[in-house]
Amino acid sequence: MRNIHKYTAALLSTVMILSLLLTGCSGRKDDGTVTITNVSYDPTREFYEKYNKIFESYYESEHSKKINVIQSHGGSGAQARSVVEGCNADVVTLALEHDIDLIQNTGLIDKGWIDEFSDSSAPYTSTIVLLVRKGNPKHISDWDDLVKKNVDVITPDPKSSGGACWNFLAALSYAKTNYDSLKKQKSFMKKLYENVTIMDSGARGSTTTFVENGQGDVLIAWENEALTTMDSYPGKYEIVNPSVSILAQPSVAIVDDNAKSNGTQEVSKEYLQYLYSDEAQQLIGESGYRPTNQDILNRFSDKFDLNIRLWSIEDYGGWNEATRHISMMEQCSMKYTATDKTAKEKTKSKNIKTRVIPGYHLSLGIVVTMLSVIVLIPLASVLVYSLKISPGDFVALIMKENVRNAFITSITSSFIAAIVNVVFGLIVAWTLVKYDFPGKWLLDGLIELPFALPTAVAGITLSKLYSGTGFFGKGLGKLGIDVAYTQAGIVVALVFVGIPFVIRAVQPVLEKMDNTYEEAAYMLGATPYKTFFRVILPELRPALLTGFGLAFARGIGEYGSVIYISGNSARHRTQVVSYVIMQKLSYIDYASATAIALVMLVISFLLLLFVNIVQVKQSQRTNLL
Repeated sequence: MRNIHKYTAALLSTVMILSLLLTGCSGRKDDGTVTITNVSYDPTREFYEKYNKIFESYYESEHSKKINVIQSHGGSGAQARSVVEGCNADVVTLALEHDIDLIQNTGLIDKGWIDEFSDSSAPYTSTIVLLVRKGNPKHISDWDDLVKKNVDVITPDPKSSGGACWNFLAALSYAKTNYDSLKKQKSFMKKLYENVTIMDSGARGSTTTFVENGQGDVLIAWENEALTTMDSYPGKYEIVNPSVSILAQPSVAIVDDNAKSNGTQEVSKEYLQYLYSDEAQQLIGESGYRPTNQDILNRFSDKFDLNIRLWSIEDYGGWNEATRHISMMEQCSMKYTATDKTAKEKTKSKNIKTRVIPGYHLSLGIVVTMLSVIVLIPLASVLVYSLKISPGDFVALIMKENVRNAFITSITSSFIAAIVNVVFGLIVAWTLVKYDFPGKWLLDGLIELPFALPTAVAGITLSKLYSGTGFFGKGLGKLGIDVAYTQAGIVVALVFVGIPFVIRAVQPVLEKMDNTYEEAAYMLGATPYKTFFRVILPELRPALLTGFGLAFARGIGEYGSVIYISGNSARHRTQVVSYVIMQKLSYIDYASATAIALVMLVISFLLLLFVNIVQVKQSQRTNLL
């Protein structure tokens, strides 16, 4: 993702929009205090709050220097993505080895990180258990009880949560233990996830949903998270230890590139190494995690069920193979969430006939009247006037060389301009939505300038700028490139008037876009290139098509902005259709003018119809997913 940002900044600089600067998640104090940032996942909040205090005390006593540890928590996949995107983390302590591998793939973490610390850089472990309400009203004792009817399951979203991936593997481990065939295993997982009612972005969010919001009958949770809930709400919840689960190994690593830049390489290493100390291992056990130090782990045998059969990632053949299994989640009806249920209920309610709100008939009458006066009657007049010439004369008119060439010029120029607007309109919209920078409000306001500026003024200004003596034209002329009074000038003018359509069509879609799909792509190992073209672009396609269609339709009929920069030469094919129409009108030849206008209208209508059909197909495909 960092590369994407660099590429984006380069593109923006070429069009003189702005330079993009990435900022980290933390600052650096210049008062002698060493500051490092630990980017971690949801359930570790309480542990690292305590651990940071004992490490800060230890570091000050050992080095006579103060240290300040900044913490960041969220879904493991989302946290990994934030580091890739520029969060200035010195260390990461994430739920999945795979999440750290994704950061390593960007070059931020050196290869071989997993061997830098003991126990494959996993100073503590955990497992997945089942948390139920006091009395266990649904009589849940193992994973097979979660597939029964009327059992509502709560688990995080695997697209953003590393804990959700462990949850899936824990359930799958049970299925693999008890069912020989792949078909039965998939059937079991499908039934389980059909019972999932709510998926939050992280493990802590799922705990909140289950505990504080009172949703669901059972929470699939980290063991430490379940123990914390038991301590926080005594007598209200029970832990059900399943017969089979997974050995969850949260991983830690130094973000080498950031640490070297921040001058915190050594302190970051010491911070993670101290997790293996007896003091830290004792705290790990007290916080609900399983210490890797076996002697200290045995001290907590009354707290942890050490008899659960725990599968490991090695049992799946490593993380690459485990990731393949996790991809089964799409086949397990994981989209069947509470949101889907709500949507179904809303769909049903739409089918129930209800009384129309008061004022409907009056409003409809006003709408029909206005459409008739402003749109329908003028369009009908175009058709009536064009019918005054015979079909033969109509064809002869359209096929006249100057008219034909004008159509070719208008269509090709509008098409090229619309393509340019789609590319750069997306870049501008992306910048306005994704980044904060000085003067953002001003840039956002300037987008509306082509709408507010009279087109004739725009045309005169552009022709002056791109003429042989103009600001841009002088430099381009030295390169042998003529813009003014050529087809290139027409394209420039149409880009100017058309780019707001693309930006304003894409902007609201980007603002509402769910980032969890990107996070899922990163978790599954997709490259930035594949993420953009396979995940982001399909979501933007309807908006981009809308912007393209509107920009193209505007370009076909544009007059004011192109008339001054085009040259209007039939010999050099710089006449546009709108200019030919104005010529016919100046000769009081209304029939010919409306006939040409009718062809333009049909072309624009067919294009917009095509765009609408594509959007409908896209909407149908999305609703099926």
